[in-house]
Amino acid sequence: MTILHQAADWLAVDKPRGVFVHPPEDGRGNVPPEETALHRVRDQIGRKLFPVHRLDRPTSGVLIFALTSARAAWFQVQFQSNSIEKYYTTVVRGWIDHMFTCETPLKIYGGGGESNAARDARTTLTPIARTVVPHPLGAFPSARLSMIVAQPHTGRFHQIRRHLAHLGHPVAGDTTHGDLRFNRYIEEHLGWNGLQLRAASLQVPADGSTPDMLSPTFISAPWPDDWQPVLTYFNLSPKSPG
Repeated sequence: MTILHQAADWLAVDKPRGVFVHPPEDGRGNVPPEETALHRVRDQIGRKLFPVHRLDRPTSGVLIFALTSARAAWFQVQFQSNSIEKYYTTVVRGWIDHMFTCETPLKIYGGGGESNAARDARTTLTPIARTVVPHPLGAFPSARLSMIVAQPHTGRFHQIRRHLAHLGHPVAGDTTHGDLRFNRYIEEHLGWNGLQLRAASLQVPADGSTPDMLSPTFISAPWPDDWQPVLTYFNLSPKSPG
């Protein structure tokens, strides 16, 4: 697994799509070690790792592991306080032509009662490119698509996907919150498989405890091979920001 950045007591890797961060906690069968980033990176560098955040299995991109329990505790505080800036690239149905912030409150998801009251949630959406698929979608003669950067300022469950679904711009390939007819359309006409969402980059705040963290650390993941057909359709270069 590609190591994007390595500091004294933490590192960042480029997690491929389809790989769990660690074995599922909900009893979804026996997951082979090679299907978890935790085991693969641990065996690769020969050191104990501490997960500090997660990416869904179908989401690729920047993933951080701590190398000590002290650094893991520090990262958990940073993620909980939203001090780490996170940027995701995604493809959605419809055209988004200007930057704006969605502030629709979201429930924890899956729970009930007062403990699952809607909570503040903010996601800034910035368009990168737009295109049209020249094939009928329902009553429409074609389908409009936008590629955007989504920056979540809060950490609600599936926040980006739920906000975009609420706005009427479901993420391509999202089988949980998206539009199944749209997903089939994308697969049939463009051949794109899976969730079109990736953790493109993040910025870790400075921390004076180690020399390599005296200033903020910005980490980005290169476009993966399974995104090349998407870039081609949007007429974007693999070197373009994402």
